[in-house]
Amino acid sequence: MNAFRYYTFSVLLTIVMFVSCNSQEQYREQEVKEFSQEQYREQEVKDFSLVMTAEDSVISANVNGLGFAIFKEIASNGDLQSCVFSPLSAASVLAMTTNGASGLALRDLEKIIGSSQCANDFFRKYIQGLPQSKDNSVLLNNLIAVDQKYPLNDSFVNQLQDSYQAVARNYDFSDIKTVSEINDWMKRCTEGRISEAIDKIDDQEDAIMINTLRLKSRWSDPFSSQLTKDRRFIKDDGDTIMIPMMYQEMPVEMMENDEYQALAKKLELNHFKMLFVLPKKLTLSAFSSMMDLKMFYEILDSLQFIDDNIKISIPKFSISSVFNYFESFKRLMPNAFGMNPDLSKMTRVPARINRVIQKSALEVMEYGVEATSVTTETFVFLGMSPSFCADHPFLYFIYDDISRTILFMGQFCGN
Repeated sequence: MNAFRYYTFSVLLTIVMFVSCNSQEQYREQEVKEFSQEQYREQEVKDFSLVMTAEDSVISANVNGLGFAIFKEIASNGDLQSCVFSPLSAASVLAMTTNGASGLALRDLEKIIGSSQCANDFFRKYIQGLPQSKDNSVLLNNLIAVDQKYPLNDSFVNQLQDSYQAVARNYDFSDIKTVSEINDWMKRCTEGRISEAIDKIDDQEDAIMINTLRLKSRWSDPFSSQLTKDRRFIKDDGDTIMIPMMYQEMPVEMMENDEYQALAKKLELNHFKMLFVLPKKLTLSAFSSMMDLKMFYEILDSLQFIDDNIKISIPKFSISSVFNYFESFKRLMPNAFGMNPDLSKMTRVPARINRVIQKSALEVMEYGVEATSVTTETFVFLGMSPSFCADHPFLYFIYDDISRTILFMGQFCGN
């Protein structure tokens, strides 16, 4: 081939890590059953099994729709950078949150995710059907960490246990060891691929919901490392760089039109594939503005198995990304991510969502793919232990409380 462009658009499966939990009174005593790679090795090999209903298809489309909404936000900043994120992990946090929401907050969440009950049914079925084997697996876990001073409603905990295999644990949020303990749990779930879910717990934060996703699979037809060589890669701005490019010739599913090519490469994980979409005329930044859920499904419907030795060149690459979704979610769901959402089904005290952070990593190699994502959503409980932390610029006034006359006033900016 002559000079060519290679662009990858990967939709990363999302992992929603969930394990069983008992009622709120038993948080501390319960035995936590976390799935690990070692446990999968001891289990019987299990292929992916999922029978979709019409309601399941709606939830799946909403998960993907959320992914494209996030992608548009990422692309809109104008800084073209490689990235990876997990629509399923982000959606699972929102889906679990629907079980704690009421009123306008629930309406906003369901506008994005779909019916709370349908989402619960979909995730229950999806998690139970995930594949397990020695070398190829999708690991899902979910943790709800709550400050030991505060209760969660039993009905909320029980629903997450039933639908998401969620674990709830009590922690002492004032203990500096708590951050390490939560991160240790997360590192076990992701096999160390992401080292830190949280770097701190803000003084006002009282609960943390964490989803982890870990996918590891060989290609059904691996590349030969002996054929990986540095080749030219033409960036969006026209600059040329040399990067390691994997190569093979084999029959494959693909499609092509005047605007783009697409290739779906099978993983050993039954029913799992990685889709590569390559613009032919437009730059990636211009093409990405056109890419949406409808086009994604059109590409999948247009794929055909080409029973010929197709020459395939794909970069060998690794990517890691960190995204703060809070402001994006607030624009999409203002009543759920505002200052006074109705989260009364989660806890008996007023609460709000404080942060939503996702960390993801992807590695595409000759033998296969490894992908990991961790989504963290933190909550502030407003009604039991108010705090005032002047950790940013503020105004001040000195006055008498009889006449309310101000003697002195000003502002403090840290200097």
